[in-house]
Amino acid sequence: MAITRKYETKEECVGLFIDENFDAFPSWVVTEQDEFYETWEFEGLLDSEDTDDEDELETFGLTHVPMWNTWFIPNWWVEGFVERNPKKVAECGFTLIYNDGNLFALGVDGAGYSFRDTHFTRLYDAMGITWHE
Repeated sequence: MAITRKYETKEECVGLFIDENFDAFPSWVVTEQDEFYETWEFEGLLDSEDTDDEDELETFGLTHVPMWNTWFIPNWWVEGFVERNPKKVAECGFTLIYNDGNLFALGVDGAGYSFRDTHFTRLYDAMGITWHE
């Protein structure tokens, strides 16, 4: 007998999107290495920590290590979307994390709120996913 799951609400579908397409990775595994900054880069929307120029705020560019210590490693499908649409993904509130020029993960520069509601729902929408009824 097969077990069938039924996802009706957008919130349930975004939860499935996260569960099926991302692995969580503890950033301390790499950030505590001595040569960490030699091979890792971070791209996203610039904030006051990145620039003093008001005209550069919210523009896409090299930024800092995300505050939240869990990085989200996307599967091939999401990775392809990120590589084709890096600025759109950054506009969802993610920092794009690269190792030696290759996309490794997405990070969030924040804490104390729902990443699903704030970031992953925006990514779900940006990707044009409509699993919900």
